[in-house]
Amino acid sequence: MVQTLQDVLRHPVVHEPISLALFDREMPGLDNFRSFPVLRKHLGAARLAITSSSAEKRDIILALESGAHGYLLKTVNLAEIKRALELVINGGIYVPAGLADLD
Repeated sequence: MVQTLQDVLRHPVVHEPISLALFDREMPGLDNFRSFPVLRKHLGAARLAITSSSAEKRDIILALESGAHGYLLKTVNLAEIKRALELVINGGIYVPAGLADLD
């Protein structure tokens, strides 16, 4: 497990390809998703997902526009986390169910 964006970038991907990388929105160095293009280049074909306590529609859309494949709220239950991560790993995009209702 890594603690910062710099930790991620210091570790070359040398073993089996990474299929999923899960980041906390508050991870030091993530810089409000501006670093996602660098992460995508570094991690290759890995699917990227964010976990966050923010249910703000603008945060979710910014994450997706920056290259995230999933946005999981920290309040979801374990079954929903499992479903979300399976969806992302299998090529889907996961957003909170009530996204259309968020302001």
